[in-house]
Amino acid sequence: MASFLSRILAFLKKGLFGSRELEEDFIKRIKKGDIEYILNQGVPSIEPPPTPGAKPWKVPYIAEGFEAGSMLLLDPEALMYILVAAESQYDVVRAKGPGDAVLERIAYFSRVRPGRIQYFLAVPDSKTEIRLLASEGLVTGLYLNYEGKHYVGAESYKVLKTLYWDDIAFTVTRVKESLLTWSDEALSVYVIGLDNQHKYLVNTLNSLYRATVTGEGDKISSLILKRLVDYTKFHFRSEEILMEKYDYPVEKYERHVKEHLAFVDAINKFKKEYDRGEARLTLDVFKFLATWIKNHVAGTDRDYGRYFLEIGVANYKPKS
Repeated sequence: MASFLSRILAFLKKGLFGSRELEEDFIKRIKKGDIEYILNQGVPSIEPPPTPGAKPWKVPYIAEGFEAGSMLLLDPEALMYILVAAESQYDVVRAKGPGDAVLERIAYFSRVRPGRIQYFLAVPDSKTEIRLLASEGLVTGLYLNYEGKHYVGAESYKVLKTLYWDDIAFTVTRVKESLLTWSDEALSVYVIGLDNQHKYLVNTLNSLYRATVTGEGDKISSLILKRLVDYTKFHFRSEEILMEKYDYPVEKYERHVKEHLAFVDAINKFKKEYDRGEARLTLDVFKFLATWIKNHVAGTDRDYGRYFLEIGVANYKPKS
């Protein structure tokens, strides 16, 4: 326990980049419009600070953050967004006994089998459906449809404990470990510093997603979400500084800034609702973030990238 608490405290002390000095220097450089820094460096590190990992909930085989993971299981169509292709379904795991013993069996299976995050689905009879997420020995999401009623998280655990099976089979499918993958060919804007910032943005979104599917808890997710909110503002300002400096066409510039403002408003609104307990990190939220970042970078941002190429400002060209 002491080790986990020390890791939590260390995580809480980290800023955007794991060091207050680095963060303060980054903010200072962006605010004063340091063109050389924005062009050639952009960000102290493309990797967000590591998170402390999941710890058990009230029972040793369920993760502390399994309520958030459970919310991802509500919509079977949306769930397909994070599952690895069907041909990668690699096993069936069987269990028997009361519901808590079944969960313990699933947790054990997730620890000894390959694949960091796994999705388990069982339909033992016409009145029951169980959906589970598990990672490295912990159940990180739980959904139960029983006799026409839907239960999520702690409520599903309460009901599941009262049920018993002589034999129950779960199909096992791997879950994506990240939502976005960086590609120079598809996403580079031909400026090293801005590419570095985009990579950090992609990695931070993936960090938020992994914290949810691996059961790291609301506090960790809130901190990563704050990091994403704070960083996005400085990233957008970096782009705008370069567009202003190198006379990017006014109409395109104004349209680009409007996209930035709309995104900042949307993510700020969600962050406030999340902190008040009025919103959850559902798949719809992850899909919105991933789709917006990917489409914005590959579309609107690439347009200024091509402009920088044409006028000789660009300092990087992906290999074709």
